[in-house]
Amino acid sequence: MRITTVAAWGLIFTSGLAHSAAPQAPFPIAPVYVSVSGSHAIRVRIWSGSVMPCDSGLAKLLDAKVKPGFEATLWTDAQSICVEQTHADFPDVGWSASRLVFRNAICVHWQGSGKYRRCAEWAVVPIHLPLSSNKPA
Repeated sequence: MRITTVAAWGLIFTSGLAHSAAPQAPFPIAPVYVSVSGSHAIRVRIWSGSVMPCDSGLAKLLDAKVKPGFEATLWTDAQSICVEQTHADFPDVGWSASRLVFRNAICVHWQGSGKYRRCAEWAVVPIHLPLSSNKPA
């Protein structure tokens, strides 16, 4: 029942966009700042987009074993990323559940009016992703 409801809302939402006067602008490419803390090396998987589990997506940003102190800047035009990681107790096989991390969507230029109002330009908003090898309590 719930899936049917979600699908119905998707159809209503999509059909509303089909009649819009101004197209929605794509999200700009923005940085994803990754940092790792803790006491042990861990494995990290980061994929662009909102597909779970993470490895079922097509846009892999990072899949590596990293040490504490690791820092990286990744780039994506997606509004969200999917993250999986291991922890110190099982650093090679104890994968966490997939989680989505979203960036804020801030429109800097609107186009159109009324119900046809659409964002013509998005602000570049980074995602800050601090990870720890310590298992959350």
